[in-house]
Amino acid sequence: MIWQRYFFLSFLFIPFTSLAQESSDAIKWETYERDKFTVNYPSNWELNALGGRFYSFFIYSPKSSEDDAVLEMVQLQVSGLSNLGDNVTLEGAVKFFNDKRKFFVSVKEESWTEKGGHPCYEVIYTVGSGEKKQKMKEYRWVKDNTIYLLSFEALETTFDEYLPIGGKIINSFSLK
Repeated sequence: MIWQRYFFLSFLFIPFTSLAQESSDAIKWETYERDKFTVNYPSNWELNALGGRFYSFFIYSPKSSEDDAVLEMVQLQVSGLSNLGDNVTLEGAVKFFNDKRKFFVSVKEESWTEKGGHPCYEVIYTVGSGEKKQKMKEYRWVKDNTIYLLSFEALETTFDEYLPIGGKIINSFSLK
């Protein structure tokens, strides 16, 4: 008799779990394509394509509430590093940025890897303090004397919650 009750109760929860999965999988994805890269992002996130000197785009998460003042985001910075010479290497660019940031960031993890067929440097770090402390996952590439810094940023307290979707956006990024 007890097994029948649990068996019946288990069927009550199956529709809810599959609905939650379906709504998560049902998100439509958009593609932002430029001459040097492409990236995919959820249609409920907001793309701000700046096309400026240093930032190519910001992709912001939707507000989780009316009081949500800090939006999670993925951003791409693109910069020629002429001050590093004519033949910019990934190692030289990483050293340059790490030297500039070493006084205000706390590195949690770092590694040399390959992403999208190109060697890259991956780093996870925090910046700031208190309630507004940010955690960032960043990838750095060098191609044609240009450095690409792609990062996912969130409050440290919400980073793990948003990392699956932020990571999916980052993993969709491709240099041409």
